[in-house]
Amino acid sequence: MAGIKFNYLKLYKLDTSNEKASLIGEKRFNSATYFLGAFSTELKSLSKLQNKPIQLLDVGALGENYAKEKSWITATAIDLHPTCGFVKQADFFDLPLSGIYNDNPDISVPVDGYDVIALSLVLNFVGDPVKRGEMICKSFSLLKSRLPNSNEEGTESDGSLGGYLYVVIPLPCISNSRYMNEDYYCKIFQASGFKLMASKSSPKLAFHIFRRLTSPPPKASFPKSKLRDGPALNNFTIVL
Repeated sequence: MAGIKFNYLKLYKLDTSNEKASLIGEKRFNSATYFLGAFSTELKSLSKLQNKPIQLLDVGALGENYAKEKSWITATAIDLHPTCGFVKQADFFDLPLSGIYNDNPDISVPVDGYDVIALSLVLNFVGDPVKRGEMICKSFSLLKSRLPNSNEEGTESDGSLGGYLYVVIPLPCISNSRYMNEDYYCKIFQASGFKLMASKSSPKLAFHIFRRLTSPPPKASFPKSKLRDGPALNNFTIVL
């Protein structure tokens, strides 16, 4: 993991310990705040409709991000190299589509999938653009294909959607890349079977909340394509 972080810092010119610490600190503070602020009402309603807590997979977690929501969220936190006891050691790519992971009862994928998957500062640490695309597709497969309609307006369109995917990445991955911009980024998720529900950015991070479509879309190809150029741009991209 240390090598991956070094490559990441070099790629985005984050070559000081202060800058690295700032990103980690922002992750700790913002990891769950935006998502819960935007959708806590819907998620609480969903928990009541299902008569059980929300099942949430927190990938790359640094700690217990949903401790205050324990009464209505059951969070499974995983990381390749956990830094606290609450976070379990696991490789997201090796998770089964249902059942127990590597004989570890603490990590059991629900038979019908997760209500929510959080990828906070995770995609950017995956070194291979193709694997980034695979991570998005794996998230689609691990999420519930359909959730009870928890929208207060009861709109039919929301009733045809599945679980939530919450993604946080460094803003320069989108705003300062030769191969990525906001429109292209969202189109990749759309092609992977997701609908954008909300988004925002801070000076350093980009936050997006998607929901899974019930049925997977036709396969689409998103190769590494240069969208702009310049000496100060980075090479972040996602390949489908």
